[in-house]
Amino acid sequence: PPSGPAPAQADIDTINAWINGGYPQGSCGSDGGTSNPYNTATVCTSGAQGPTYGTSTMLPGEACVSCHSKQATETPPIYPLMGTIYPTAHEPNNCVGASSSTYAGVQIIATDSLGHSVTLTPNSVGNFMGPSTGSISGAYTIKITYQGRERDMTTPQTNGDCNSCHTETGTSGAPGRIMLP
Repeated sequence: PPSGPAPAQADIDTINAWINGGYPQGSCGSDGGTSNPYNTATVCTSGAQGPTYGTSTMLPGEACVSCHSKQATETPPIYPLMGTIYPTAHEPNNCVGASSSTYAGVQIIATDSLGHSVTLTPNSVGNFMGPSTGSISGAYTIKITYQGRERDMTTPQTNGDCNSCHTETGTSGAPGRIMLP
């Protein structure tokens, strides 16, 4: 597997204590380690559908860059990063995602291979796009932050059409939607 960031010292200490303790059996967490935030049913959490065309709030969950690239007439700008963030892992296309009003403070932070970061925020249907000026260089990683929690995508990416992989069921290795931490 590709290398990743070094584990936190607290994690190393925990594993070493377990090894030094003779590999004691027990559970990991309250459910024995079976909890997976992506092991959920499909649901439209908001219960609302986004508009179809004409604004930055259109078609939440759809592959933004792919669609905008195919338009022969006037289209809104194509940004390097475009996608939708949701409160749960499996939400259908056009379902309103983690809106800026309901989930105030959500940040999508992209850090490129040169260490430059851009911070994006979702709009009223959970769509995010940017950066509007400048650009990210080369491969990048993503971190989602919300209420002091974070969810990291540490495998470097070069395709900024986030919803092309982060579909309702996930594709190309993505486990499902871009989900709040």
